[in-house]
Amino acid sequence: MHSFNSKKKGFTLIEILIVLAIISLVVLLGISSYGIAQKKVRLDMAANTVQALIVEARDKSKAGFYENTGDVLEAKSLCYGFKAYPGGSFELLTTTYNPLELSGKCSNSSDEIKIVKKLETLKDIILKQITAYGVEQSFPVVIFFQPPKAEIEISNFIYIQEPLIKFNVGYSNSENILDQRQVVFNVLTGTVKMQTLSENNENK
Repeated sequence: MHSFNSKKKGFTLIEILIVLAIISLVVLLGISSYGIAQKKVRLDMAANTVQALIVEARDKSKAGFYENTGDVLEAKSLCYGFKAYPGGSFELLTTTYNPLELSGKCSNSSDEIKIVKKLETLKDIILKQITAYGVEQSFPVVIFFQPPKAEIEISNFIYIQEPLIKFNVGYSNSENILDQRQVVFNVLTGTVKMQTLSENNENK
């Protein structure tokens, strides 16, 4: 009869510590990657919201909305537009428009202008910078679209090089251009697009 000596071999303390260290490293890398991805998604959402508000203002001015006064004879067409604050928020606005008036413009009366929507859902994301016609702006930019063709009404600006207004959307606590998105609005065509920022197109 033969006897066999068998030894049960388990993990040593060092091996267990090594495995735990590897698992911890993998978890940390996963959490870090998830945080970076989430940050980019939130930034894209904010920039897309700015773009969508501009498009909404333009399209609603074309569609033909009227102020509900209760009297058909006194009903006035509505201009839609937006107001952008450097270092602040972005608002979708509406005001009245009477084509019979000599001015033929959207009303700039504070009593007539109303805020319809506001970019405030992502509180740590702001308009980092507004550049109009190649010049950085320190005051709010207000633009309205006149019905029924959504003609662009903008005052106090004369474009010299390019008819573009650029809105840099980014995190309030970061100056890294990778933490920013740019929404570009063409005041001649009314078109709007979003793009990422890089060293090459930051100042274009």
